[in-house]
Parts: sequence; C-alpha cells; structure tokens
Amino acid sequence: MIIHSVLTDVEYEVLKKDGKLFCDASKTYYPNSDKIFKIAYDFMSSHLEKKFPKKNINAPFELKYPRWAWHTINGNTDIKKMNKFHFINNAKETTYLVSINIPDEQVLLSDFELWHCCLNAFPIFDRKEDEEMEHFVYHILKTQYFKIIKNEDDNIVYSFLCKKIFQSWEKIFDLSFYDEYYVSKERTIQAVFWYIDIKQVFDVNMYSCTQNEYDEYFRY
Repeated sequence: MIIHSVLTDVEYEVLKKDGKLFCDASKTYYPNSDKIFKIAYDFMSSHLEKKFPKKNINAPFELKYPRWAWHTINGNTDIKKMNKFHFINNAKETTYLVSINIPDEQVLLSDFELWHCCLNAFPIFDRKEDEEMEHFVYHILKTQYFKIIKNEDDNIVYSFLCKKIFQSWEKIFDLSFYDEYYVSKERTIQAVFWYIDIKQVFDVNMYSCTQNEYDEYFRY
C-alpha cells in the first residue's frame, strides 16, 4: 500500500539517523480542553492494535500512539499533486512529505471526515433525520463524557450512551459507508500505522512557504 506521511524537519532527521520513526507519547500534550481528543486517539490506537499488534515491534519507548499518513485526499491518491498547503501548518516551516510502500496488513484506513466526529465526541448516526437525536446525546455527554470513560459514573444511562457512541465510531473504518450528511463523494482517507521504516520510503518531497504566501492562501 502506498501512503504519504508529513514530517517536521526534526522528525525527518530522526528518521534518517535512526532508520525508524515512532510516535513518542511522552512528547504528546493534551491541555484540559483537548482531553476529548485523547479519547479519540486511544480509540484509534486500540483498533490498530487489533489489526496489527505491536507486541513484536522493537520501539525505543512504550508505543502508545500510531503515525499518521494520507492515503487519499479529496478522492485523489496522487497526493504529491495536491496543494502544498495540505502539508504546511505554519509560515517559514519546512515539512517533508514521505512516500511509503508498506504492507497492507500493517495499516489501518479510515475516513478523515468521519474521524472528526470522534474528535468531537459526536455519534455517527445512519441518517440525517437523526440529527436532532445526535445533538441531544451530545448535550448530555458534554459534562459527563470523561466520567464515563474513567468509569467514575455508574449511571447506566450514561454508560449506555457512551457504548452507543463508540459503536457508531466503527463506521470510520467502513470505507463503503456513505451518507451525504457526513461524507463527501470525493472522500479523504487517512492511514495509521505504528512506525515509519526508512527502508519502505521511496520518495521524499520538501515543502516550505514565505509569510506572504501563507497569509495570501489563508486570507479567506
């Protein structure tokens, strides 16, 4: 499978030096307002673990989170032809788009748009008519979500809703699932995997921009 991962200049140097690049959880920062993101990332990690267990991977630290990559952007698998601002977060930074040929069984694909439901603790219902119920569930969970995850609340209603939300998130892995309310016809597909092996890298493209270019592109 061909996927493309975006690296900072620091990450790229580590990959060249060590030959492998992992996600170091000790460098991951979650402010209080983003704890809900951690729940989503734990969910993703657990599903990659089910597909490709990390027990036989020799990592330099406890391996908790995967690396991220693009498989398809807006229906296009020729990622290198995409606008460079897909790969640049800040002006004057240098990023590297690393193209990787990796065995299919080591990669977990998911829908990028649906992933944002996970990041925001939203359930993924099957039909647009369920929007009202979706907002109702989210309203309930806003103040209870973390208690549910940590099992600090034994309220059976909240526990049931949490289970239902996690079950609905499974749809992000079903790339045949389509609902115009959630998914664009030209879908974007992301990939997660445990590490980059430099032996699997077959192409590297460097991107950068000036402050003026950045301001112009994001002006609107």
